[in-house]
Amino acid sequence: MKKFKFKLEKLLNAKMVIENLKKEELFKAKKRLEEERYVLDYLEGIKGEILLQSTSRQVDSIKAYELINLDNFYRKLSELTYKQRKKVEEAQRMYDCALNEFLNAKRERRILEILKEKRFKLFLEEYGKQAQKNLDEHAIIVFSRRDESN
Repeated sequence: MKKFKFKLEKLLNAKMVIENLKKEELFKAKKRLEEERYVLDYLEGIKGEILLQSTSRQVDSIKAYELINLDNFYRKLSELTYKQRKKVEEAQRMYDCALNEFLNAKRERRILEILKEKRFKLFLEEYGKQAQKNLDEHAIIVFSRRDESN
């Protein structure tokens, strides 16, 4: 009897390659998201320190030009923080998209693997039936030879 051959093996292999590519894209998207979040956390930390320092200093000891510089710097940080939030949102969208694509590729590959497993199970059943048929034929031949010799 011939050996098992899955007709969709090439397609299954292609789905595995696609899944691996999607997994790499997912890791890259996750890394970018984490980097963008780190930058955002850093900027917000600086803003918090500036607020803390400006409120802890005595009002009498602060000169007008220092207040103006501090205010300008705080506004620039606020603007950078806003832009960074937008980058984090975009990175989150890219991550969600990459995750969805990866899950779809994984699902498609798994469907083909399940089909392959079912076909292999059917092959084994058919192989077992054929082997039993051969054994039965062999037993009949042996039995008929015994009858002829007696």
